[in-house]
Amino acid sequence: MLRALTILAILCCLFSSCNKRSQRHESALQEERKQTILKQHAEYELEQREAKARELELEAQQVEIKRKFEETESQRRLIESAEAAAAAKTLVIKATEEREAARKAILHKQFTSLTLRDGSRYQDVEIIKVSDLGITVTHRNGARGIDFSQLPYSLQLECKYVPATSK
Repeated sequence: MLRALTILAILCCLFSSCNKRSQRHESALQEERKQTILKQHAEYELEQREAKARELELEAQQVEIKRKFEETESQRRLIESAEAAAAAKTLVIKATEEREAARKAILHKQFTSLTLRDGSRYQDVEIIKVSDLGITVTHRNGARGIDFSQLPYSLQLECKYVPATSK
């Protein structure tokens, strides 16, 4: 019986020792799982910070792109405005040159008779002067200044006269 008790005691010691080893192993496994979870959490937080940093960088790039776009648009509008002003100025100069050439061309033009828009009629007419306001003519009975608005329509066209429009 002593032998049985000794075997039993040895078995208890072995079982106790195995149980302690099993508990230590389980504790080590739990600690390893805990460390793995903490490591994964730290990696996740790092990824979140990096993602936030990329997001902020992209927002800054978008703001810069928008600023450059608005600056470029402003420059484009200025250039278009300058080009339009230059084109308008060129048109005005061209129209002025054409008007001056046309008015110079009618200088010394002669008519056997000239009827104005107000009904006045002149015989043996010659244009002796052209100004910005009208023409000066000599006729059978003397000389007279005539405003462009009183000239017949065909002569107004020849002089490149454009009536002022009232607003």
